[in-house]
Amino acid sequence: SKTEKRRYKKERVASFCKKKEVVMYLKGKNRYCKTAGEAGKKLFMKKGALIIAMAVLLVCLGGCGGEKAEPVEPPEAKPVFYNPVTNLEVEEEQIRTRPIAVMLNNVKQAMPQMGVSRADLYFELPAEGDTNRIMALFYDYEDIPVIGTVRSARDYFVDYARSFDALFLHYGGSPQFYSLRSEIGYDDLDGINAQVESLLYWRDDERRKTKGREHSVMTSGEKIMQTIDALEVRSVLSQDYSPYFQFAPAGQKAPAGHISAEKVSVPFSGYITPVFTYDAESGLYVRSQYGQTHIDGIDQTPLTVTNLVVLQTDISPIAADADLRINFRSTGEGSGYYITEGYAREIRWKKDSARSRLELLDEKGDSVVVNSGKMWICILGKEPVIEPGTVAEASSGAGINAPEEAAL
Repeated sequence: SKTEKRRYKKERVASFCKKKEVVMYLKGKNRYCKTAGEAGKKLFMKKGALIIAMAVLLVCLGGCGGEKAEPVEPPEAKPVFYNPVTNLEVEEEQIRTRPIAVMLNNVKQAMPQMGVSRADLYFELPAEGDTNRIMALFYDYEDIPVIGTVRSARDYFVDYARSFDALFLHYGGSPQFYSLRSEIGYDDLDGINAQVESLLYWRDDERRKTKGREHSVMTSGEKIMQTIDALEVRSVLSQDYSPYFQFAPAGQKAPAGHISAEKVSVPFSGYITPVFTYDAESGLYVRSQYGQTHIDGIDQTPLTVTNLVVLQTDISPIAADADLRINFRSTGEGSGYYITEGYAREIRWKKDSARSRLELLDEKGDSVVVNSGKMWICILGKEPVIEPGTVAEASSGAGINAPEEAAL
């Protein structure tokens, strides 16, 4: 039950605090641990206007003569907490939870993926040859019954996972990945490790028979939690909580720009070219690939996002690599597009180091303001194909990133 899961999570955090010799404190119904230096810091929250109104009323009553009013204790405002990559409201414990980054198989034979719609953020990058992979970032994963299929890692995916302090889940990897892992010592749960495999992963019998052994590896939220506990893997963030992107203020929208973008095709290769189509009614982009709507196999939910980011970088083949793996530049700077609310705008991206955050910048070098909601980030060596539609007239001029003039 939800109550049992919450109690289990509190016990898990308390256990972690004890092992790491840090401060544990009680806030409402939730337990947290912080280092001594962090213990006095305030949690990120928003307070309602009710307290301000009550304070003004008390000042007025005190200064207007007549009988002295009895002091009135204002009701305690309920704090609100936000997911750092979507800016959507979450339970308090999630702002300290370490996310997981799962390498998902994305070849046609492996469809449908399972549990993918529950992710908060997606990175889609080339893998080798004509294929690509998706790294899905999950903050709230405990009750996901199945996630998969899980595939092998590439070194450059780690450069993005590290910036979220994410626990990296994969089954195998390229030689370049293992070389990087040895160099940096990054936390991961690799199915090639026999102990990890027995705790965390299983192979779906039906998929193994009909799709192939390499397209059958699954995990689940329950198994992830059990594995974290069994292997004593860190499950809380090592860094202070803060929003990853620059989100639009509450009540405001951040249209992407002046380029009408009802349909966006991302040409990774002749084999895989995902398409994102804007649905004006929901304000979301619906993803399709291989000629069909991209769905979650658990409940047939279509994959939709509020924000689409398509970035360009330098990609080249690794010399004499029989598997057609690639060199991929994840750091430095480059160009791209931020797409939301039926519009696209040209942006720049910047990533100072393998560990640093990916920054989305406007023409002045300021952070691009994005809408609250899920984001899909595609990074490749080509430009997207952006097709206009009828959304330009309906959506123009609505927010802080809106163009000065409506698109023609």
